[in-house]
Amino acid sequence: MHKIRLEFDWKSLWTVILSLLKFVLNLDCNNLQLLDALKLMEKSLQIFNLFILHGDKFLQSPDVYDNLYYELIRMHLLVENLYEYSLQHSTSTVMGIKDAASCVVLQLSTLRSIVNHFNAKIASFSTLNNVTSLTENQVLDIVRANYDSLTLRFLEDLDKIEEFESDNEDSIMFHNIVTRVVEIIESISKQIRKDCLDSSLDIQNQLHELSSIP
Repeated sequence: MHKIRLEFDWKSLWTVILSLLKFVLNLDCNNLQLLDALKLMEKSLQIFNLFILHGDKFLQSPDVYDNLYYELIRMHLLVENLYEYSLQHSTSTVMGIKDAASCVVLQLSTLRSIVNHFNAKIASFSTLNNVTSLTENQVLDIVRANYDSLTLRFLEDLDKIEEFESDNEDSIMFHNIVTRVVEIIESISKQIRKDCLDSSLDIQNQLHELSSIP
């Protein structure tokens, strides 16, 4: 795999994916929706694993890689909740759900290894230095100092993307959704501009009235 540095605010992407995972985790799903939710979890976690296992080939600098680990450590409760959720459904008797949940468990193995490894180092540092709360910089220092002792399981095919196949009805539906979203955004923007203009005129009138007071 060739190395190329991509200039991008990766933290914003990680934040969105973590928020998406948290949202999906809290959904009240029936069996059909649960299968879709588990597949979405798997795809989202594959993105994280791509960064973790291959990020050195395209992230701008080691600092970006450090920040990725920091975000995962910070969201360790979400990682563990996802694991418990998928582990619970990995014993399902419903067709498809067991396999989908097992795939999520597999994708979580790397994230959990990171979280467990560095949380143990953080706990040791806190005990040794008699502190209960660490700053972001302190956590990042611990991360940088303990990469060498971290062992991760390699996951295959993270750089392979499934070809998306869409029928005509899907294309029409997607186009209609995008069109509607654009219309809503334009409508909101026009209303905001109108409100700002009305507010500005109102302020000007009030100032004019005040200036006419003897």
